Amino acid sequence: MTIGFFPGQGSQYAGMGRLLHDALPEARELMERAESVLGFRLSKLMFEGPEEELRRTENASVALFVDSMMALRAFRLAGGTLDAIAGHSLGQYSALCAAGVVGFDDGVALVRRRGELLARAAERNPGTMAAVVGLSADQIREVVDRASARGVVVCANFNSPVQTVVSGEEAAVEEAVRLALEAGARKVRPLRVVGAFHSPLMGSAREELAEALAAVPFSDPVVPTIDSVAGAIAVSGEELRASMLAQPVSPVRWTDVMEVAVAMGVETGVEVGPGRVLCGLLRGFAPEIPAVNVESVESARAAVVLQRGGRR
Repeated sequence: MTIGFFPGQGSQYAGMGRLLHDALPEARELMERAESVLGFRLSKLMFEGPEEELRRTENASVALFVDSMMALRAFRLAGGTLDAIAGHSLGQYSALCAAGVVGFDDGVALVRRRGELLARAAERNPGTMAAVVGLSADQIREVVDRASARGVVVCANFNSPVQTVVSGEEAAVEEAVRLALEAGARKVRPLRVVGAFHSPLMGSAREELAEALAAVPFSDPVVPTIDSVAGAIAVSGEELRASMLAQPVSPVRWTDVMEVAVAMGVETGVEVGPGRVLCGLLRGFAPEIPAVNVESVESARAAVVLQRGGRR
């Protein structure tokens, strides 16, 4: 059994998607469709940057979505199949498209709109995020409770048993970082995002996001899909629509996602899109399960070899 993991914001980089676009007519067709929906040259931004512009939430979101869909197309053309699907934060929109819940064109428009709304919320309520490594979830919750005296700060991503991302107002996040190091955290790393995602500071985006979500048909998933908001398998499109509305102010329960995947009997993990963040999280959680990412035709073929029982 193979699970496909779709990465979220922070995995973008200038040059992303170029190898797929140049090698596959099918990838170029997806890019052309995306650019028709968007009305601008997404390919130029993805391939050339600049990084600062690519990092903008509204741009990073749609770039990651399109890159992941091109990578999925390459994987499937190479003969790969996914028996289960999950997405980390923004990556859940890629997962929904891969599972047949939303169409590609609708996904492009929805992800772009979501990015615009979150970017606006981040301007209204500035904040930041940081990953803390080396403390348990309970320890981080205690740290966050204490740091809340300095402002809004919450646990945003439960990425692994020893890695949690905190999100909120800058002063409160700085206090959480200080307290985490004091409590014995091994490492603290600021995230490459612009905003306090998965926190109450994103609440102003929800009303207009609800309108955008309501305008898009949501079908039931055709592949088992683990909802990273609930940390459980979702069985209906309406359930997933509700999760997408809750997502901006809710934590990513990635540890729960991996627990569900292991319980399902997953034998291989494939990170579909740029970067290897989710491969690393899976290896840390279940080192016996091999994982590989797909960013090119060659890596798609390697992923299929792995799925069929080979090893890289």
